[in-house]
Amino acid sequence: IEQAEALARRLQADVQDDPSRQVQRAYELVLGRPPTAQESTASVHVVHDHGLATLCRVLSNSNEFLFIP
Repeated sequence: IEQAEALARRLQADVQDDPSRQVQRAYELVLGRPPTAQESTASVHVVHDHGLATLCRVLSNSNEFLFIP
């Protein structure tokens, strides 16, 4: 949780209060790729409903982040 909060603070410093840009940057930092259009839309909703730290926690707990193919 602390790491997710730290990443959220970094994203806010990098791109201020633009949820779309925060989502874009979060995907780049955590997963090394941009989000798909569907992921971007869903992630912006997560940020609006639950906060940026929650999105960071979701991404860092994703299979794509945890397992190397």
